[in-house]
Amino acid sequence: MRAQLTDLRFATAGVFLLSMRPLMRTAALLWDRLRGMRWGVATAVCVGLLAAFLAPLVGTSSAAAQADSTHYQTLQLGERSRGMAGAFTAYAADGAAIWFNPAGLPLLEPKLLQGSLSLIQRRTLKYSGALVSDGPDGPGGEDQVEDFNLKSNPTLPGFAVASFALGKRKEELDNRKPLQIAISAFVLYNVELGGDVNFQDQFLRTNSLQFYQDDRASYFAAAIGHRPTRNFSWGITLLARNRVIEHVETASLAFGGTQDPSRGSPCPTSPTIPFCVFDATQVSRNTVFRMNSWDLSLRIGLLNLIGERWRVGLMFQPPGFKVGGKSNLRFELSDVVSSNASLDPGLSDSVFANVQSGARSPIPWELRVGVSYVISSKVVVAADVQFVGRVPDGSIAPGIPQLEGRANTSGALLADSTKRDFTWNISLGSEIQINRFLFTRFGFLTDNSSAPDASGAADFVRPVKTDRYGFSASVGGAKNGKGLSAGVSVLFGKGTANGLDFRNEA
Repeated sequence: MRAQLTDLRFATAGVFLLSMRPLMRTAALLWDRLRGMRWGVATAVCVGLLAAFLAPLVGTSSAAAQADSTHYQTLQLGERSRGMAGAFTAYAADGAAIWFNPAGLPLLEPKLLQGSLSLIQRRTLKYSGALVSDGPDGPGGEDQVEDFNLKSNPTLPGFAVASFALGKRKEELDNRKPLQIAISAFVLYNVELGGDVNFQDQFLRTNSLQFYQDDRASYFAAAIGHRPTRNFSWGITLLARNRVIEHVETASLAFGGTQDPSRGSPCPTSPTIPFCVFDATQVSRNTVFRMNSWDLSLRIGLLNLIGERWRVGLMFQPPGFKVGGKSNLRFELSDVVSSNASLDPGLSDSVFANVQSGARSPIPWELRVGVSYVISSKVVVAADVQFVGRVPDGSIAPGIPQLEGRANTSGALLADSTKRDFTWNISLGSEIQINRFLFTRFGFLTDNSSAPDASGAADFVRPVKTDRYGFSASVGGAKNGKGLSAGVSVLFGKGTANGLDFRNEA
């Protein structure tokens, strides 16, 4: 069955800037450009590592205008990239270069410590036609259609990066060092989803399906950038990703049966229904699933400065390499079939399993190409195009046993398929210095889904396919090396998802 999905993501933030030139952040607490601090490389590394490894811990709830397992735009990383809607492959002018294009690292300050954290956000999901059942008229009567609405007020995950320059200063590089090393840690996405799906049948029995799901991807990165000439630089980033999925689900369903008015109304043992019901099919399921996988990936970047105004950047990420991981499933099923059922009448099933298996979460190849242009001393514009490759079909937990003719044992509402289609996106951004103290950034982007089409019938739930678009903007001020800014990021989307069909279950 096909369900229509509407996705709205909204995030706002404030920024405090310390000891830095005028920079903005739509979602950040930022320390940047610490040239005046009297500390050595060892101290910088220690502080950077501390900030970096604390970053994945600061965000514990679901995501707003950010990536997920089927979307690849990453607005929450860095300082300038958020306000410019991710148009950052060529501009690469802050610590987020470690992700967008490591070739930009040699152009940063010799010592840099940067962190970011969003303040407020809101996410709204509406599933239209998410559930269809027989309804009060029973099988053959008018279908009962239910929508499913989800709202949350989560906090965006954190981002931290520390970098420092190495090597001898070169006159042809404006007396700068040609090498820059950076370390970083961040949560790319942290998506929480939960709800309680209820519907009534012709006997006014309430069937319930409750679930909670948390999907989180944390990254630890190290990078080096080299600038051999004034106009050309290259860089490479090594990233270790840890993806963790937790899915908890409980279902209690009843179908068919015969009413018995002789025991009075309401039913003495079930006072929520008018009459007792006998000889019904009853299904009870409890699922606790957890997956933990580790993967490595590389990001290779090139950056070319053309004259005083143009920059052209390229970043390529080959497919990731699986390091390891495991999954665990605790599953309970109790199924008592009515004696009047057409299939297996009178059958009683009871299943319990606690099994471990492997984990699989492939990282696709990605190519970003960008260009930026300095219109004047106060205005910069930039554009990016992103391409992301396909991923073959498979399960995130290969080897988990399935029961014939039944929903996914890992969770009826868990989209465990790894299949992803080729997708692409664009980002357009700008940075404007209004006067000596005020500045602003804004941008537009698309965020298309890589999930396969979910409009057809399927035995298992598929990943939601929602193509999104949106904008980001920020405004702030800076004076004497200190600044404050605030901004907003909004994404809208509409697409398809699998629904639940409980018709003709009697």
